[in-house]
Amino acid sequence: MWSRTRSCRGCAYVPLEEEVQAGWDVVGSEDELSGAVACPRCGALIVPMLGIREFSLEEALSLSNQIAHGSTGGNYADFSSLPPQITPVVSETTMNGEIQYVSYRSPASVRSDLERYVEEHGEEILDRDRLCQEDPELFYNFWWYCARFSVPLPLTVSARNVSSVYHYVAFASWERLLAERGCYSGARVLSPLVHSGEAPASFSSEGHPDPFDDYPLLSHFNLQGYYSTVWDHEDLSKLLVVLVEACDKRDFKAVVDCAMKCNKRRAEQFSASSDEGVSEDNYARELNASQDTGSSVSSELDVYRTILYLAKYQCTSAFHAFFPATVKPCKGYHFWCSTGSPSPVFDRLLREGIRRLGKEQSAVTTMHDVSDVALGFRCVFGHII
Repeated sequence: MWSRTRSCRGCAYVPLEEEVQAGWDVVGSEDELSGAVACPRCGALIVPMLGIREFSLEEALSLSNQIAHGSTGGNYADFSSLPPQITPVVSETTMNGEIQYVSYRSPASVRSDLERYVEEHGEEILDRDRLCQEDPELFYNFWWYCARFSVPLPLTVSARNVSSVYHYVAFASWERLLAERGCYSGARVLSPLVHSGEAPASFSSEGHPDPFDDYPLLSHFNLQGYYSTVWDHEDLSKLLVVLVEACDKRDFKAVVDCAMKCNKRRAEQFSASSDEGVSEDNYARELNASQDTGSSVSSELDVYRTILYLAKYQCTSAFHAFFPATVKPCKGYHFWCSTGSPSPVFDRLLREGIRRLGKEQSAVTTMHDVSDVALGFRCVFGHII
């Protein structure tokens, strides 16, 4: 399951997970579309969705070669070689398989509807297959939150015979390719359990695992190693070097300045490539797709989410410096405080760097930022998980 399924039709912005959650905090008028949230960039309405795709164990194992470096950003610029978390467009589905979409709903809405169903139908509605048939939207949203908070799906399974019972494992992610990579990693772990002949030595003679052993389903998936080629990327490698230096100085001005220079270089390089006719067919396809949404094609990187991605997944020193996991006295260092600032140290330093650089370069002041409400949702969800 994944939530990165929709972009704004007005400006083509792909909202972050926490920005969707922050949209639920805004009370809309009766004329607004049910379940819609405002685009954080232009204010247009977006109906957030969850994508669901079901794999058998064999199908998940076959994902190894297909999603190692899947197409995530079309063919324009170099987005197809960048990590899916920072590409500016929603990735297309290129593999065979049926995908289902349901509206992405707030936890309060899910709980209210679950209580209503129990009052109307009794506890029998809490059967897994019945709830899925009765209200797929509610079922998948409920399962999404269970996966997000790493708790079992508390729905019973009734079957007339053992052969009709199906076991499921859910992997929830913001991006589709990452969720599918999680399915592959889980299948690698579960395969020996299903095929007893391949069971590890730690298994019993019957081929069953020791219930006291731990078998992490994501043991074959390391986010830091996934798309580790960013260290060789012309732009991202420069940002990583400056980011490491920022860990000691606690100063993001140089990081923001480097990102702006990279975007200037990218704009010049890829605009020149399109003028010379390089990849003209690919550019035309991207241009047509952008015209459908009323937006324009841009080869620039989103500065905020690019720096955020590098700090969280590719630079270990930056992660420990800017995302501390220990609770300290109320000086703003911990994830969330009801009496202090909800902003993590990463966002506070980044905003300060943007402000200082903005005094020298007016273009920096137009950089997209994340609201305090969205940061609050990120901190709470991140801390609980």
